[in-house]
Formats: sequence, C-alpha cells, structure tokens
Amino acid sequence: MVTQTPTTSFNCGQCGGTASAVPGCSYLQCDYCSSLVFSEENPASVDRLTPIEADVEGSCPTCSAALQAGEIDGRRIMFCGRCYGVLIRNADLGHVVRERRARRRDREMESAKPIDPSAYQRQLHCPSCAGRMEVHPYYGPGNIVIDSCSRCFYVWLDHGELQSIERAEGGAPRTDVPVYVNGEGEVVIVPEAMSATEPQAPPRKHPLQTLAEIWLGL
Repeated sequence: MVTQTPTTSFNCGQCGGTASAVPGCSYLQCDYCSSLVFSEENPASVDRLTPIEADVEGSCPTCSAALQAGEIDGRRIMFCGRCYGVLIRNADLGHVVRERRARRRDREMESAKPIDPSAYQRQLHCPSCAGRMEVHPYYGPGNIVIDSCSRCFYVWLDHGELQSIERAEGGAPRTDVPVYVNGEGEVVIVPEAMSATEPQAPPRKHPLQTLAEIWLGL
C-alpha cells in the first residue's frame, strides 16, 4: 500500500469538482462524483504497465472495478483500469524488481519513507479465490506494505508501489516492525528472512481454473 498521499490540489476531469487525497493512496477522489483523479496524464506509465487485449475475469479488490489484462516487462498481469492497482504472481514480481533495479540510473533513486502503521488495517480479498489476503511488509526495498494471497501466490500492488520498490535506495535499515496479518486476521511477528516474492510452500490449487488463473499461466 502506498503510504504517501498527494498534497497538491486537483480538480476532477469528469465534473470539475474538488478532489481530495485518499489516505494511503497516490491518487485523489472527487468529493462530488467519486471519480478517481491522478496527477499523471497517463497513470499506467507510473508502473510502466501495458494494457493488452485478452479476456480475464475478476474485480479490483480496492475499488471493485473489472480487472483488465496487461503486461509488465513482458510478464502477464491484471490491472484495474480505474485505480491502476496491479495483480501479479509472486515469482514474476521478483523478476521484474530485480531487472528494473539493475537497469535504473542513480538519478532515479529515492529515499524510502517510513511505513504508516495504518497500512496494516486494510482488508482485501483475492480476485481469484475471494479469500482474505494477508497484509505484510514487502521484504525488499521500498518500505511498502503489500497484500498477498498465500493460496494463489498473487500479490496486489497499489498504483505507484512498483515504482517505489524500483527506485528505493538499497542497503538502508528497515524502519518498520515486521508484522504480518494472515487471512484469518491474526497479527503475528515474522522473521526478516520471509520474502513476499519467494514462496515458502506450493500453492493449493482449486478444482476449477478461472480465466484469471489461465491468463496468468497457472
């Protein structure tokens, strides 16, 4: 979850009303028609995702809009065309992060911001199995909190979170307490060695594959 909210004032492109910052998100929302407002002309360019034509099913776990098919660095993902969150497999996220951080330039590096403890309070449901997603820190650069499904091995990233991971300076000590909220809502302390991009056990397959699973290659 992105913990920094925009402070610049924007007007809604749909009705012209005033847009207010959404706590914990990098976008704003119109106070009148509830449309989402982004500071970028093309929100998809922030995490560099590419929409493609393909049939997928599932709803965004944050705003309930229909998910769309896309790619990030040639790897299949699904994303929300309304809030631009991304659903990506754990293993694919690891590859994307390593490749992008290896190619980045010094001027693109940014200092990681401390995690807002309120980020652990959000409760999302996996677009694939509808089970409650776990909330925990991303055990890598960026100091962000992510939502993951240990049953399906999916990770949900809010708009701008992939960019935060990519640009975060390396080697800085963590500033958050490594807590973990599992699918039953239990809060536990987890070891630093745990990685959201390196699954510890094989996923449990469901009897029937959804179009989302087929699209993501599971």
